[in-house]
Amino acid sequence: RANFHKGGSINGVKLTPAERTLAIKAAKALELDIAGVDILRTATGPKIIEVNSNPGLEAITRASGVSVADRILDYLEERVAQIKPKARPLNKRAMKE
Repeated sequence: RANFHKGGSINGVKLTPAERTLAIKAAKALELDIAGVDILRTATGPKIIEVNSNPGLEAITRASGVSVADRILDYLEERVAQIKPKARPLNKRAMKE
């Protein structure tokens, strides 16, 4: 096993269009907004090894140089803003009572 948290190494890679499409389809098929999709490159194309609904972020953050946690928070804030009803102004008088 090459899990980073178990002492494995990391390298940044550029996803191919096929890998990107496969990862997105896998997450959507499992109805996951956020997922870690482990892909193996083979002679016959990319193959999914596993899909994690709660992926670790340390290795991908180090490999990519991107704060993945910050990106996830940004995404979640956008999603909440899309579904959250507009807040009504506070009734200060009612708060005093």
